[in-house]
Amino acid sequence: MREEIEEIYTQEKKFLSKKNIYFLGSMVILTILAIYFFSLIWGTNSVRVYFDLKREKKMLQNMVVELENKNVELQKIIFELKGLEPIKEDGK
Repeated sequence: MREEIEEIYTQEKKFLSKKNIYFLGSMVILTILAIYFFSLIWGTNSVRVYFDLKREKKMLQNMVVELENKNVELQKIIFELKGLEPIKEDGK
């Protein structure tokens, strides 16, 4: 009976050795880091979302510039139609 208890104790001692504890601890840490990096790349607040928003911002800024230029042209046409300067047409 005592031999069986000693055998169980030595098996338990082998399972809880420093080597196994370090291995299990490192596996837990690596798993947590893997989940963190996965969410960093593909999550809702990820790098991909950041670059998509950055590209959309640049596109919207270009649209603002185009619309400002079109607004200037339309204001010129409005002033000409109000009679400040009549439009001179060539060929008529």
